Amino acid sequence: GILDHSVRLSQDLSVAVFDVGQASCSAILDEGCWPRVYYDLGWPANFNGKSRPPFKPSIFDYDEPAPVIISHWDMDHWAFAIQETKYDRGELAMRPVWKPEALHRVWVAPNPTKTGQPVGPFLLSLLAALEYERLMPGINALQLLPDDLTHLDLTWGRLEVCDPPPGVQRTRNNTGLALWIYGADNQMMLLTGD
Repeated sequence: GILDHSVRLSQDLSVAVFDVGQASCSAILDEGCWPRVYYDLGWPANFNGKSRPPFKPSIFDYDEPAPVIISHWDMDHWAFAIQETKYDRGELAMRPVWKPEALHRVWVAPNPTKTGQPVGPFLLSLLAALEYERLMPGINALQLLPDDLTHLDLTWGRLEVCDPPPGVQRTRNNTGLALWIYGADNQMMLLTGD
């Protein structure tokens, strides 16, 4: 319902793919070119820093916070939410500071532990921040999809849960969510994570 509600007043939908280097960040836009749903909020990790564009795009200019669909939990699919990192001398660790405009919206995502891959400290920090972010009484920003879900039909598209064939090990890169977007004349667009 959250994802359908975000496009309820839109007449025509289009897709924008933001230049974020070796990362993933797209949006479903309304006829005024305002983001209505984001598909990933990625920014390159430091080891891919050379792929970053010269200027970071401004993607949070719209007044109504569009929900985010996370394809999977690799850092280059959610790192746009990081405002900065600070070094904590007492713990000898880096601590992320999150962009409030990134957190104050609904994030629809697969369970990060479903692949069996380790969940790192930055991702744990993001998950905790999203759990703590209250959008309404009893509703936090993080909305994990049920583990047994195979797809989710929307009025404007379909979320498809991706899994490898039997016998192939599950990883973050071969699981997650793909997004079909329905267009005019029975045309469709497919957005994938990796």
